[in-house]
Amino acid sequence: MKTILFTFLLLGFIANAQAQQVKPYISIIKTRTGVEKGLLYKVDSAALIMIVDGEFRTIPTNQIRSVKIRTPKKTTLLSGKDFFLIK
Repeated sequence: MKTILFTFLLLGFIANAQAQQVKPYISIIKTRTGVEKGLLYKVDSAALIMIVDGEFRTIPTNQIRSVKIRTPKKTTLLSGKDFFLIK
């Protein structure tokens, strides 16, 4: 009986831990000076912060013309010249 209870508790903890994973958002930001592609990190009223080639880049909101955001597909790896690899 103790083994069955322990197994259910362990499975409950594992299911809860997997449900709280953070999903990366791929963002394409058009600004007055060009286009930025990277992972969305933070958005507030003054600026948008994204990760481009492993570096944080801050874009003021008054420079943004349009924003496209999407979640990557499960089969897509975020690697290449535009994005860095997430492990």
